[in-house]
Amino acid sequence: MTEKNGNFVPVSALDKRVPSRRELLHGLVRQAPFVAKNFRLYFRNGWRRHVLRTKVVAPYAITFYVTHKCNLACSYCTQKEPDVFSEELGTADTIRLLRKIRKESDSIVITGGEPTLRGDIEQIVQAARFECKFRSGGSDQSAFKTGGFAESDGESRVCEGAVGGRAGHHNQHGD
Repeated sequence: MTEKNGNFVPVSALDKRVPSRRELLHGLVRQAPFVAKNFRLYFRNGWRRHVLRTKVVAPYAITFYVTHKCNLACSYCTQKEPDVFSEELGTADTIRLLRKIRKESDSIVITGGEPTLRGDIEQIVQAARFECKFRSGGSDQSAFKTGGFAESDGESRVCEGAVGGRAGHHNQHGD
């Protein structure tokens, strides 16, 4: 049977056959990091809520805006209203904040307006990946989202420096 993707749902997902034991075991092993992380968060948050009596819970993942600067003018984007946003932190303060955030979550997506417009983005991504040991998506990668329209080759340098990092971008039509 040929695999086809229709509306982003693979035909195999619609298959009603019962998976074999080998397929089940393979699926469980592949999902083990996500399952372990979910159990850790469940018990940590249970402890916080029931023992410490707090409503503050640990996040599953962090979306970290390193800057709100952007060289696009997307009609739907809030980055055009800089008065709402705080000033950028310096490199040392940003890395110090990443260390604090790492105590609560191990997954991070570094984004912003256009992160590569920030001159120290390489240092920040390397610190997040190697010093703070952030991961993303349950794998050994740090995700880095960019608008993709920076004037320099910063994104490629950042991804090379992150070793195993993924870069995503959108165009001015939101794709």
